[in-house]
Amino acid sequence: MANAITGGNDIGLWAVWPANIPEKMREYWLKHETGSFQHCDEKSFLKHDVPQHRKDRNLSRKCTASLIPRQNHNGEEVDRSCLCFSPSQTCVKCFTCRLMCADKTKCAHFLIRKGIFDWKHALERLRSHEHSMEYIDGAITFSRRCNNHHEGLIRN
Repeated sequence: MANAITGGNDIGLWAVWPANIPEKMREYWLKHETGSFQHCDEKSFLKHDVPQHRKDRNLSRKCTASLIPRQNHNGEEVDRSCLCFSPSQTCVKCFTCRLMCADKTKCAHFLIRKGIFDWKHALERLRSHEHSMEYIDGAITFSRRCNNHHEGLIRN
């Protein structure tokens, strides 16, 4: 599909997406896996991330793959498959929220608009995002639409 529909494979370049995402674009991404543009592996982080220097030590902080897994309340470890690293903006954004947000101009949460790039506070910001109503609503809508799409494929 053309980049006008897909948005390309860097979520940071999706700033060119319209404020109101066309239904064709949502449908396209509901049918595809996020792996093609997730860039959430150490190789991508090393290649594209800009290290942030620490004031207290002669070391730097950078994005790492340790942001991707999270532990559920029952102790099960699951991947944050909605997270995407933007090589162009060197930040992490939430794919699910960006895709399902009805109007980008009204989506206030930082993971939708600017992304996370403060690696010192990244984990706490991710947790905050996962408890936000924007994320919860977006995740529920995304999950329902994926299920409906897959049920339609099975029936046909």
